[in-house]
Amino acid sequence: MASKSTMRTARTTPDTETAKEIWSGIRKPVPGLLLAWAHPGTATIDRCQISGTLSVGRGKEADVRLRDERLSRVHFIVTQNEKETNIRDNDSTNGTFLNGSRLESTTALQNGSVIRAGRAVFVYMEDAVHFLEPPPAERFDMAGSFHTGHIIRRLNETVASERHIMLAGPTGSGKELAAKAVSEMYARKHSRKSAIITHNAARYSSEEEAASSIFGIQSKSFSGVAARPGLIEQAEGGVLFLDEIHNLPLRVQRTLLRFVEDGVLTRIGATSSRKIELLLVLATNIDINSEQAHQMIANDLLGRLRIENIPSIDERIADVPAIFNHIIEQRTQSAGLAPDIFKDTLSSDCYEAMCLNSHNGYGIRDLVDLADRLITKVVTGTDPASAVSETFSERFSGRWTKEPLEQIKNGTGEPSSYEENRHTIIALYRECGGNLSELEKQLKSQGISCSRRWLAEYLDKWGERKARRSKKD
Repeated sequence: MASKSTMRTARTTPDTETAKEIWSGIRKPVPGLLLAWAHPGTATIDRCQISGTLSVGRGKEADVRLRDERLSRVHFIVTQNEKETNIRDNDSTNGTFLNGSRLESTTALQNGSVIRAGRAVFVYMEDAVHFLEPPPAERFDMAGSFHTGHIIRRLNETVASERHIMLAGPTGSGKELAAKAVSEMYARKHSRKSAIITHNAARYSSEEEAASSIFGIQSKSFSGVAARPGLIEQAEGGVLFLDEIHNLPLRVQRTLLRFVEDGVLTRIGATSSRKIELLLVLATNIDINSEQAHQMIANDLLGRLRIENIPSIDERIADVPAIFNHIIEQRTQSAGLAPDIFKDTLSSDCYEAMCLNSHNGYGIRDLVDLADRLITKVVTGTDPASAVSETFSERFSGRWTKEPLEQIKNGTGEPSSYEENRHTIIALYRECGGNLSELEKQLKSQGISCSRRWLAEYLDKWGERKARRSKKD
């Protein structure tokens, strides 16, 4: 007989099935390039499969074309071969950035690599087969069109299966939003109004409290205790969402198993039972294949549920900008601010920083906190541009330096402050003997806002640093 741990590992979900297909040779991974963010109105497509060579730029000759004046005609090129997928900058004017660093030579891409070019941020996926489909028409308040779209399609299939559900995913992955989406889907399937009751299983102080809260109490079963319905009865006809189910005592989990099997409820202390129609959605933030899950979640209960994995933010990098924009939209509305107040200040480098930081265990709550910090600064008197600069510098210290903003007006890029002060910058650069620190100091003394990083970028663009090196040689 197989051990319990072996049985647990053998269970499959849509994601593990995909992995099995790949490893068994049924199909090969389908590499893809996903457009996580672009300046509004510049992109016509946001996802594409990589097969052979793929070029990105603003010219008609580019395979992926964006109407972005900061892109070269063919800005960068991605090439796939039998062993790997490589990226190279095509001698672009403004450079291509891979995972936060300027791309100097042909480099192999890794799953989740973040590419910034012009006003656009891309994410490379080793296997994008599920994310190349157009997003569902309805998102159920779940932002993002790549991984989120795939999650919604899976949840729709799960609701159609008529099985109770286990949502498994780390803290901050959006399990409660997924449960609310399930509630909407379930209601539509049965032509009724959506209704969901949410409860956290970690709140119970005892096994008795948990059992009576979930299953209800029959009158006269305990002295001085009145009859009352439990969560199951309260959620009848809708969805009962029990979060952190691993904190529910195992004895109560096994009682819940009996309800999962036949849908028959018996209140605590009752002698009669009745059939209850509802969809039970359980959730946990622990790995369901781990030894911890084996100890804390009743194996028989887990075996009766359809398991849906809700991936963490670091697995959904391409959706991070859309999720953040959705949060910002909600927060600015609540604060009574103009919905587009950050439109000209949240630029590609901001979204690049968020995408890169998502590799460090970032969750949806962290994105909410970032949005709240921005809005708090604006509400207390800071202008939007300064709020963005200060907040991102504080949050992404060492990984982010504010990029000069170039606004879009009538389809053309207006010059940045660096371009406007080009002659002054070049003259002082020569006077300072090529010392960027001294140049930055001198410019700031004249009231010209700048940073060493972007001084270097523009001096390279104007050919000044190359000319200076040539003179030294």
